[in-house]
Amino acid sequence: MMTTIIFAIYFLLATFFVALLSSFVVLLMHKWGIVEYMQINANDFFSKMFHCDFCLCWWAGVCFSLFVAALFVEWEFLYIPFFSTVIARKLL
Repeated sequence: MMTTIIFAIYFLLATFFVALLSSFVVLLMHKWGIVEYMQINANDFFSKMFHCDFCLCWWAGVCFSLFVAALFVEWEFLYIPFFSTVIARKLL
């Protein structure tokens, strides 16, 4: 178990890293046309999800926070998407 201050610093850095990475992935998906393709060709659920940048940032943050939680072996890092999604949405 990490000390509280070190954990807080790691959590903040991981939150900003996940936010930057998820906003980059969403922008890349827009550039490559994946978002538009999924909006047109996917079923109703995925079509609605790909219309929402907030939803895309959320799910990208969930995927990346799973990786970060496994990397640091701390389950508290699974809370990262709750904070990183807002930051990533502002970056878009």
